[in-house]
Amino acid sequence: IWERKDRHVIPVGGRFSSTLARFVTVHKLTISRVTMSDEGVYMCVALVGLRGQVESASASIRVLPYGLRLSGNANATIYEGRVELRPGYGVWGTMCSLIQETNYLLRSADVVCRELGYGLALRTTHDPNTYGIWEGSMYLLPECDGNEQVLDDCNHEGLLSPAIGCTANQTFGVICEGKFIR
Repeated sequence: IWERKDRHVIPVGGRFSSTLARFVTVHKLTISRVTMSDEGVYMCVALVGLRGQVESASASIRVLPYGLRLSGNANATIYEGRVELRPGYGVWGTMCSLIQETNYLLRSADVVCRELGYGLALRTTHDPNTYGIWEGSMYLLPECDGNEQVLDDCNHEGLLSPAIGCTANQTFGVICEGKFIR
């Protein structure tokens, strides 16, 4: 008996594709536009060979109710920028922080970088001139301990709730280690 289990975290509206292969048997699952109802465990079982050997493959999908990206970087590096969040299929907004304490910001930045597939955070910034001034929706940066896999795992009172009291000087930017770790 052969069994394989994969775990994936996908933002709503994202694309999921997984190919699980063993010998000559290929199990493929593709979801072109992930919705919240796609969350769960997908399993494929096949009988192969002359003796009817059982192979199974499963993919666990956790769907996040938001998209996450780094934006506004004129240096054209993909691992730094203003942290932006998009609720569901909505409009992108920026993250902001009312707390300016360095360790707090770096712990949350580590989670942002990890969720995007990069190394640890090297630096954070609140300077609106670094990644451009934001004039749209703002979302409050959650309180993270730095070990979470995604922002949704951090302590928050509604990650997608609009931030009250944030200004352009409190937009949250991050520089991540450039290595891709997914």
